[in-house]
Amino acid sequence: MTSSDLDKKKFEELQAAFIEFSQSTDLLQQSYDTLRNEASKLNKELEESNKSLKESLGEQEKLRTFLEKIIQNIPGGVLVIDKDDKPMVWNEYYTKLMEECDVESIFHLMTEKTGTISIEDKNITLNYKISPYYRISNFNKSYKVVFIEDISSVTEMEEKLKRKERLASMGEMAAGIAHEIRNPLGGIKLFTSMLDKEVKENQDLHEMTQHITKGVNNIESIIKNMLFFAKEPEPILSVFPLNRLILEVIKFYLDSSIYKNITFEMHDEEDIIISADKELIVQALHNLLLNAIQVSQDDAPVKVSLKMVNKNMVEINVSDKGCGIPESELKKIFNPFFTTKARGTGLGMTIINTIMDAHNGDIKVSSIVGKGTDIKLYFPVD
Repeated sequence: MTSSDLDKKKFEELQAAFIEFSQSTDLLQQSYDTLRNEASKLNKELEESNKSLKESLGEQEKLRTFLEKIIQNIPGGVLVIDKDDKPMVWNEYYTKLMEECDVESIFHLMTEKTGTISIEDKNITLNYKISPYYRISNFNKSYKVVFIEDISSVTEMEEKLKRKERLASMGEMAAGIAHEIRNPLGGIKLFTSMLDKEVKENQDLHEMTQHITKGVNNIESIIKNMLFFAKEPEPILSVFPLNRLILEVIKFYLDSSIYKNITFEMHDEEDIIISADKELIVQALHNLLLNAIQVSQDDAPVKVSLKMVNKNMVEINVSDKGCGIPESELKKIFNPFFTTKARGTGLGMTIINTIMDAHNGDIKVSSIVGKGTDIKLYFPVD
C-alpha cells in the first residue's frame, strides 16, 4: 500500500468519524431542546401550581380570619376544650366573663350537658351548653365546644317582673283592707277627739286619749303607705339639681340633731340635673336615711354619695356600718311588711322600689353581715 492510499484511508476514517460526531451533536441538540421544552413546561405548571396554592392559602387565611371574627363577636362565651378538658380556643367574651366571675375556669361546675350556674358572691347567673366531641381528622384529635351565656340581667328582670306582679296582687288586697280599716278609724279618731275635750281636766284620762290619737295616727300612716304601694304613683316631673336636694335632706337630720354623723360625697364638680318628682325623691331619701340611722350604733357613719355612672345614668349610694343583712333575707327586703327591725312596718323598701319603678330607675342592695349595707339608686338622666 502506497503512502497515497494510506492517506486516503485515514481521510475516509476521519470523514466517517466527523459524520458520526455531527449526527451525535444533532441528536444531543435535539435532546437538549426537548429537555428545555419539558423544563419550560414543568416550570410553567409549577408556577401555576404555586399560584393556585397561594390563592388557596389566601382563601384559607380569609376563612380563618372570618371564622375567628365570628367567634370573637358571638354574644356569648365560646370555649373549645380537648379530651383532657384542656382549653384550646376561647373568645374575648369568655375571658371577660371569667374576670367578672373572678375565677380561672368554671368548667368543673358544669356537671350536665346543659344547665345553669350561679356565682352567688358576684350575683352572676350563667347558662351553658356543651356539645358532643368532634373529631378533626387533620389534627387526629377530638374537641368539644362549650357555649356560655350571662343571663344575670334576664334573671334580674324576671325576678323584678315576678315581684311587681306579686306586689300588684298584694297591693289590691292591701287597698281593700286599708279602705275597710279607714272608715271605722275615722270614727275612732272623731270620738277620741270629742272625748279628749270632755276629760282635759283629768290628766290620766287625757293621756289615755292622747295615746289613742297617737295610735290612730300611726295606723293612718301605715294605711297611707299601704295605699301608696298598692298603686304606682304618677310622678309630677320637674327639673332640679339632685345634689342640692340631697344636701337639703341631710341638713334636716343634722339641724334637728336626729343624727350627726352623716356625710355627703359628690364625684362631679358641677350640679347633676335630673327630671323627676321632687317629693317622691325626698320620700325615698328619708326612708333610706332612716333605715341607715336605725341600724347604725355608737354614732357610726352614714355616707351618702352621688356620681354620674355614664352620660345617661346617675347613682345615689347610701351606705351604713350597721349589722348588715344576711344573704337569705336580701331577696325579701322588697316584700311588703318584711322587716329585720324590732319596730317597723316593713314598707320602707317597698315604697322606695315603687318610687324607682315610677321613674324607670333601678335599685341595688349589697350587704355584708357585721360590716354594713350599701343601697344604690339609679336614675335616668335626660
